Amino acid sequence: MVAALYGEHERLMPSDPDSDGDVWGQIAMVVVQDGLPAIWQLAGFIDAQEPYHALAAPGWLALCRKRVAEVTAGKPGAPVAWVRPGSDQGRRPGGGFGQRG
Repeated sequence: MVAALYGEHERLMPSDPDSDGDVWGQIAMVVVQDGLPAIWQLAGFIDAQEPYHALAAPGWLALCRKRVAEVTAGKPGAPVAWVRPGSDQGRRPGGGFGQRG
């Protein structure tokens, strides 16, 4: 979700993802337009570039993380953590990724 918003840093303004509906709408639009494989690829790029301070818009990334955290906080079915496909990171005892309860 964060990667989907981050990828729009050239088109969006910081005030654009203001309401919860705006955040969900922007993410949905990117998923439909670009597809999940492109978003996963961008997430991998962010992970690779961030430690080297090589991202084009680190402030925008921080805002995206903040807004996604605010929008998904405490909501049933909301992602608990970003997990790369095929990774064991984020796996909870008892199975599954990001399961609550």
